[in-house]
Amino acid sequence: FRNNEWKRSSFMARAATLLMVVLQSSAEQAHFLFGGDVSHDLQATASQKILSFGYSFLVLIVVATYTANLAAFLTLSGANDYISSMNDAIDKGISLCVHEVLMKDLKRVWPKATFINASQATFSQASVREDPNLAMLELYDNKTCSAIVTGFIDIRNDVQLMENFCNRSLVKSGEPVLEFPIGYPIRKEYMAAISH
Repeated sequence: FRNNEWKRSSFMARAATLLMVVLQSSAEQAHFLFGGDVSHDLQATASQKILSFGYSFLVLIVVATYTANLAAFLTLSGANDYISSMNDAIDKGISLCVHEVLMKDLKRVWPKATFINASQATFSQASVREDPNLAMLELYDNKTCSAIVTGFIDIRNDVQLMENFCNRSLVKSGEPVLEFPIGYPIRKEYMAAISH
């Protein structure tokens, strides 16, 4: 409408024009909000913009549904046999396979826990005899222990061992079971650079 036409038009024509402008601009803004990667044509007709808005809203719903289902799938809400900490293992009375070198220190720190020494494995293969992690896996497979206490770095640095743990659905959980605090004497001016 030009100025004169707008003044001479009826109330219904003005209302319809304003409604169309509001609807088009709302559709444009909603399309920008929901559309993401959907193309947008500023010269499109109102019906094309409404159709594009509907498609953009559908994209939003599909992405939100996928995200929600993925989050629900990845959470361990129903895992009853999950051990989140050493206190949890002690409370459940679970036996833990450990390397024989750590046995003494673990018993000192966790006197109520049930530890199984990795050297008790039957060594079904020669490689198991040489690698305590494989020995603990053998004890786990024989149901001698229900969980394994080992160094995370040992597993992370050995792809085959990592696959063995993953195939058995063994995961890292909770806080460290055993820590050895180490202190180094250092000059005061170097403390800030080394401390974290």
